[in-house]
Amino acid sequence: MRFFTRLKFSTKLNLGVAAIILLTSLPLALLLSRMAARALAGENADRGRILAESLAARAPDFLLAGDYLRLKNLADELKAAGGDIDYVFIQNSAGDVLAHTFERGFPTVLRDANAAGAEKRAVRRLLDTGEERLDDFAAPVYAGEERLGTVRLGVSRAKIQTEINRLLWAVAGVSGAALGLTVILTSLFAASLARRINTQIKTYQDQLLQAQKMESLGKLAGGVAHEINTPLSIILGYSQLLQEGAQEGGQLREDLKLIEKQAKICRKIVSDLLGFSRQREPLLIEMDLRAGIEETVKMVRHTFALRGVAIDSELGDAPVWAAGDPEKLKQVWMNLLDNALDALTASEGGGVIAVRCRADAERGRAVVSVADTGSGIAASDQSKIFDPFFSTKPTGKGTGLGLSVSFGIVQDHGGAVSAASPLPEEFLSRSMSGLPGSGRGPGCVFIVELPLCCGVDIAEASTALG
Repeated sequence: MRFFTRLKFSTKLNLGVAAIILLTSLPLALLLSRMAARALAGENADRGRILAESLAARAPDFLLAGDYLRLKNLADELKAAGGDIDYVFIQNSAGDVLAHTFERGFPTVLRDANAAGAEKRAVRRLLDTGEERLDDFAAPVYAGEERLGTVRLGVSRAKIQTEINRLLWAVAGVSGAALGLTVILTSLFAASLARRINTQIKTYQDQLLQAQKMESLGKLAGGVAHEINTPLSIILGYSQLLQEGAQEGGQLREDLKLIEKQAKICRKIVSDLLGFSRQREPLLIEMDLRAGIEETVKMVRHTFALRGVAIDSELGDAPVWAAGDPEKLKQVWMNLLDNALDALTASEGGGVIAVRCRADAERGRAVVSVADTGSGIAASDQSKIFDPFFSTKPTGKGTGLGLSVSFGIVQDHGGAVSAASPLPEEFLSRSMSGLPGSGRGPGCVFIVELPLCCGVDIAEASTALG
């Protein structure tokens, strides 16, 4: 049993299939051999009976005439006519052998081995010579109502066994060919299946590792944020208080403003850390996702346009209902738009952001995509973009928490978020090519999927998510 468990998956599968084929082919071969043996034995018996009775019908005249030479010729002709006829001999009414086909003398043991009955029909008996098995036929010879003797005919069963062996070899050949072909196909299937299973396992392992890292870093970030939040608030408060007594336009006031600005940046980082570390469940309500997306887009459209970035939003006409926390989801849309803006303005060339929202009723998912024509994401970075504190932005321009927080919010809603770069063709819309600055880089798209909601009990959905 231990040996079997150590075998490769493909080997186990091949052994299982081979066992099934063997367990199927062996009983089939036995069944076919029995059926063939019965059919051939019946055919052999009919043929032997006909030959014996035919010779018995031709022998009376020669028996009455005492023409033993002619009887000998009849026996030889019959034996020569059938390759499976072992012997032919003719007896008189007293049982004496008058003619036979044996070259080395007549074996007396055969004389009384079989006897014809009172009827004119041949009698068959199975004999075993020690070397082979044969059917012995005894047909009575009559002249009118007078019995003159008996014709004896021995038909070998070797031909039957030969045919059965051929059949068994044919079954074995077909089974072997089927087994070989099945092993080849099974090996190919097992290799393909093993690759898919390994890919799935690696995907699940990566997801589990990501979730564990998020949990651990969330706890760490929450602790750190709480520890530095108090002294940070004191620094910010005192810098604002000191500005009130500082001379307007003086160096001291400018220095205090710089302290206040940097303290606010730190407070934003702390806020992100706290948001990342919080594990509270979202307050789910039934909402039209388009409304939150449209509100977020309107909020930033003008600011983005000043930096040469256009937003092309196609949200459709039909509502896309989902159970979600509007404020938290707005945070997700804002983070994705900010990332797209940074990617487009990295080269100070502007570009296009395409926002799409649709309902996939067949899968029961709401799909939101935010695509840009910016610098894209390097293949080596794509597996790390949702890691906390990971950022491809220059130092001081990103906390590395935006996508991590968005990832957690979407997961809390029972959804999933993914990214693809370069930008797939299906997301490269016509409007992109017609807007200013389009086609500047490989681009990227973030896809958010959330469960559709229509007429569900939101409290129940909230409980299920928790």
